[in-house]
Amino acid sequence: MSATELARAIVARYVESYQRSADVITQCALDTGQVDAFAKLVDRLERGLRPVIGRSWQDLVRAQARSAHFAFDLVDLRTLCAGVIATGIDQNVKAAAAAVADALKVGSLVVAEGHRGRKVEQCAGVSVYFPPPTAAISRYYEDLEFAKRHRWDELLREYHHAVASA
Repeated sequence: MSATELARAIVARYVESYQRSADVITQCALDTGQVDAFAKLVDRLERGLRPVIGRSWQDLVRAQARSAHFAFDLVDLRTLCAGVIATGIDQNVKAAAAAVADALKVGSLVVAEGHRGRKVEQCAGVSVYFPPPTAAISRYYEDLEFAKRHRWDELLREYHHAVASA
């Protein structure tokens, strides 16, 4: 059995194990060799959002509200991108969001994906820290390597600042 076949089997069995449960679950397996390329797409989204956040924060609030939310202020990235695409936000941002959403389809980064429950029907299994603008950003978040390398913490601060200043 190849690593890909094993990953697909694990995801399938995990989802099957919840067949008789009312729990809402998601599970995915990623090709870690694709993470750097995917991170560049997320960086493009971040770079697109930051210059327009002051005038488009309401679009981002709407996109966030439409997203699937999980514990610890995590938001499913595909549903967040779908929400961004559905707003009146800048076309470059929409294109960056579409590229991230496309990359979350099974076949490249995502080796296998499964879910149960209406709340997660459109999820891809990859989430991002995205606290609502009325909640505090964890003071520890900026210490994470992802935040340092990809400036997501700076985007969050600018988003929160834009909403608070309105």
